[in-house]
Amino acid sequence: MKQKILKTFPAFSARDFRLYFSGQFISMSGTFLQSTAQGWLVYQLTGSATEIGSVAAYMFLPSFVLGLFGGVITDRFADKRILLYGTQISSMLLALTLAALTFLGIVTVPEIKILAMLLGIINAVDVPARMAIVSDLLTDKSHMKSAVSLNSGMTNLSQVVGPGIAGPLVAAVGVAWAFVFNGLTFGVVIFVLMLLHFPKPKPVERDPNKHVFHDIWDGIVHSFRDKEIRFMLCITGFVALFGRTFSTILPVTARLVYHDGAKVYGYLLAAFGAGAFLGMFALSTKSNTISSRMQIILGTIFLGFSCCAFGFASTLWIGIAFLVIAGFSWIFVFSSITTTLQSEVPADIKGRVISIMLFVFYGFFTLGNYLVGKLTDVFGPAHVTSLWGAIVFVGGLFLLLSFLKKLYLSK
Repeated sequence: MKQKILKTFPAFSARDFRLYFSGQFISMSGTFLQSTAQGWLVYQLTGSATEIGSVAAYMFLPSFVLGLFGGVITDRFADKRILLYGTQISSMLLALTLAALTFLGIVTVPEIKILAMLLGIINAVDVPARMAIVSDLLTDKSHMKSAVSLNSGMTNLSQVVGPGIAGPLVAAVGVAWAFVFNGLTFGVVIFVLMLLHFPKPKPVERDPNKHVFHDIWDGIVHSFRDKEIRFMLCITGFVALFGRTFSTILPVTARLVYHDGAKVYGYLLAAFGAGAFLGMFALSTKSNTISSRMQIILGTIFLGFSCCAFGFASTLWIGIAFLVIAGFSWIFVFSSITTTLQSEVPADIKGRVISIMLFVFYGFFTLGNYLVGKLTDVFGPAHVTSLWGAIVFVGGLFLLLSFLKKLYLSK
């Protein structure tokens, strides 16, 4: 059994990666648990889809504005574990602060927005740092593709566990305990970081007279000169704007479409995460059968189709089925993008290229959250979800036709 798992997921042969994966899985599950509870809390306080989207925008906007600086900071730190200690401790304090305000019954939407913004600032450094250290955890660098796929899939797998716990937990003891649980999960990551056997950090060589903006510009120039990276960045922006923001209005969908509360909201997020887990498994075992670009194109088509169909779903179980397909498709798109960037970009500029990808993602995701919240208050969640899905579907078909045309002309 062990050999079969290692054959399917060779990155697990490295002790440090196994530990890191486990710690991050627990932490990300806590993060999605809090996200589920926070969305439900905002909807309870306001009854507004616009406010849910606004809180999400407050969290992602700092990562958009400061994301490029996060990549530079990551590249300039030889020992990225120091960065991660700081980000995990800070995130823990924010989660426990939100829990305390909720327990005391004095939490308000402006306070939630402030805490969300502070978390976004932390994530601007934390996310590129976490992604950049993956290669340092492997004993065999040929397992990089497996590690990146697992790392990307782990984030989506946590959407099964986190919301799955959040629904019953919020219903049983209230949203405040969800924030406490999330705060404690950061302690697990800190403990895991202490156990890792990182290689001795090599001094980062750089020109002391080179300004931070020069480093950012070097990363931008490298990204847009490379045709493959440029394609990845364009797809990232497109799916962040239209293909992922539907999840922001799931609390409204649960209440207005399926006439239920936090429990159904948790089921919907868990269904998306379950599909992502299946996609991670398929991507790991079949990743060499088709090119990354075709994986992205097919994933975009099926993501658009499933989101559009989810908007028209007449029952909860049909909606859950389409969300599973959406999760499966999403991991094909996003994991293929991150795998390409982490595998092919030189180590000395990797943090900056990853931060540019995140800059594009968070920027368009922030805009999408704002738009989808506003439109949902006017037209309802079902119509907006279907429209967004249709746009992604048509965009995927356009990419497919362009790809096939190039193949035909090349013959």
